[in-house]
Amino acid sequence: NIRYELASDVPVAQWAARFCGCEFCVRHGGVYASHPSAALSVAVGDPEHLGRYRFATASANFCFCGTCGVLVFLTCDMGGGVYGLVNMNTLDERPAELAAAPVMSYEGESPEARLLRRKENWIAKVKVQIGG
Repeated sequence: NIRYELASDVPVAQWAARFCGCEFCVRHGGVYASHPSAALSVAVGDPEHLGRYRFATASANFCFCGTCGVLVFLTCDMGGGVYGLVNMNTLDERPAELAAAPVMSYEGESPEARLLRRKENWIAKVKVQIGG
């Protein structure tokens, strides 16, 4: 139901994977990677089977399959654009040499700092088509 394509001049194996230490991401096996110059195109077949979760800051959409529960991608609307991340565990072929960063904690990060970090690191060209 959820399909995506990544396009980048930088091979995915050279992206830095980030592990979030929050309970939600740990339980969903979230290993996130992105590159600011990449492009992400997501197609959702049936919107009834797209789950979304937003934390208290409500600044990002954690999008998962409503049927199997797999966390697939995240989006954040900023400055007129949509930025995103993908869960690298959902790649058809996950590079074995994908560099892994330590578990990150974003507790105490101000909303402004959070958005700036995303703008600098997340995929800047994101298109999400739902239905149709």
